[in-house]
Amino acid sequence: MIQVLKKGHKNGKNWKSTIRFLAFPAIVLVIYLILLTLMPDKAILAFKSCGNILRSLILPLCLVFAVMLLLNLFVKPAQIVRFLGTGAGVKGLLLAVAAGLISAGPIYAWYPLLKDLKEKGAANSLLAIFLYNRAV
Repeated sequence: MIQVLKKGHKNGKNWKSTIRFLAFPAIVLVIYLILLTLMPDKAILAFKSCGNILRSLILPLCLVFAVMLLLNLFVKPAQIVRFLGTGAGVKGLLLAVAAGLISAGPIYAWYPLLKDLKEKGAANSLLAIFLYNRAV
């Protein structure tokens, strides 16, 4: 199997990363197959629970990806800077508050974006409002 992976990925450069990528799903699959043979009723219950979780998460995930796609297609960084500029007023304030509230992930991941916005002319006060609402 390793030889097949070596040949299939850029002359063997990324075969280790491919193995790491596939290791967890393969281990989980093996565990499920073992459980299916040892305790079929509990394994089927686990499959049903997994399906229920997937069904409940699929709509929110699709909505998030759709919003991300639309934002990437229609909102340009220059437009955001215009709303976050020094004379932005109430619109800039509301945008900073809303963006801070809906932002996710670790705070340090936002620093490069905030630096870029600052370099393009965003007001310090609105960036601070974003960070404050990000913490909420």
